[in-house]
Amino acid sequence: MSNFSGLYDYVRPILQGLTSITGKKTFLIFIAAVATMFFFSFVVPIYSLGLSINVFNQGLAPVYSTSFLALGVISVLAIVFILVWLAELIVYINSYTRVMGAVKFSSLAKVSLGEYPRFFFATVFQYLVAIGGLILLVVPGLYFGVSNMFFNVALLSERQTVYSSFKRSNYMARHNYWRSLLTFVVYIALGAVLMYPVLSLGSLALVYRYLMASFFIGYLFTAYTSSSTHLFLEIKSSEKSDMQQRRQSIFGSNLR
Repeated sequence: MSNFSGLYDYVRPILQGLTSITGKKTFLIFIAAVATMFFFSFVVPIYSLGLSINVFNQGLAPVYSTSFLALGVISVLAIVFILVWLAELIVYINSYTRVMGAVKFSSLAKVSLGEYPRFFFATVFQYLVAIGGLILLVVPGLYFGVSNMFFNVALLSERQTVYSSFKRSNYMARHNYWRSLLTFVVYIALGAVLMYPVLSLGSLALVYRYLMASFFIGYLFTAYTSSSTHLFLEIKSSEKSDMQQRRQSIFGSNLR
């Protein structure tokens, strides 16, 4: 029984993340992430530039122009800015719900704006480190990706400085490395599995492939952010429990 309980401790944050879209607020964020990906990666470039395309058959005809490049950059920036804000909302939803219960979505949106610049930096940094490390060197990529996976969550949850949150993330990941690594690797594996149909089904109409990709990316983005937040909060709660036990032990021994 204890072995099963120990195993469940490892997979619980992953399961919580994968089922997080069953919650009303998180489901709305998931839909917003899918819509953002599809709109800015497919609809905007195609219909704003008037590309020569048959979206239900072959695909795009190459277009090289300054306007195309500019719109591409703007679209990518829009995706990044919106997804980071949605990630911030997910962290707030999980953190506030655990402490305060139900919280109005409008209140969370207002609170999120004040911390957005710092959260944006932390999120972009940790994703660039993880993705860049995995592309260049797999093992170092895993290590640094895991070490920084709590950077943005720590920044919001504990309201520390950027540097302190960076150190905090590294500390928590190192002292809970196998749980953190499992969460990180599971989502990498899920990403590879879910994106395989999009990359392999070349006969599928372009619009449907973009829609599938947007759906999978939106789901993984929502689930991973929820999982990392749940894991961070569990580790933090465990630290408090251990500290209380130590204090009781110290004071108890002094009173004897």
